[in-house]
Amino acid sequence: MTKPQNIAKGFTSVFSENIMTVPNLMTCIRIILIIPFLIMFFNGNYISSFTVLMFSGVTDFLDGFIARTFNQTSQLGKYLDPLADKLTLFAVGFCVSMMFPQLFPIIILLVTKDILMIAGSLILLKRSINPPRAQWYGKAATFFFYVSALTSVIVYFCGTELFWLVNTLFLVTFVLMFTAMIRYYKIFKSLLNYG
Repeated sequence: MTKPQNIAKGFTSVFSENIMTVPNLMTCIRIILIIPFLIMFFNGNYISSFTVLMFSGVTDFLDGFIARTFNQTSQLGKYLDPLADKLTLFAVGFCVSMMFPQLFPIIILLVTKDILMIAGSLILLKRSINPPRAQWYGKAATFFFYVSALTSVIVYFCGTELFWLVNTLFLVTFVLMFTAMIRYYKIFKSLLNYG
């Protein structure tokens, strides 16, 4: 079987299964919620925007829990869930960089890491190799990013003199993201060489 046929077979398997599952629906809702989050944020409705973001985070937890508990995992979900994560992350990163321009390099690293991971996954799929699942260090970097983002918003609007805390948190986030990017690169390289 040729490589194009392998790819076509992979995509066929994604859409031939039951894709109308509760986790997939919740993931789609999470993607849609990015739009009202951005609209509310740029209209100055910060409390409402971050309420939407927290609701999005709850659905992120629940869709994985439901998928595992009720055996509703699907091939589509494996691609849709990380896509929703990355789009939400980009949206939050963009908003935070508007508040704190000095953090823009960290946002660039975040976007670069995820773009490289998407590109790497496409290369693996082209070679009929399943992309690796998210690892704990990647999840830790993402979690720390959200903690840093939330802290930065609180500091910004409370008018406190804790900007050093924001800088410190994002510096740690930068280190975690860079470390995750290097470790993911090693996994991708190993899969390409031996997959």
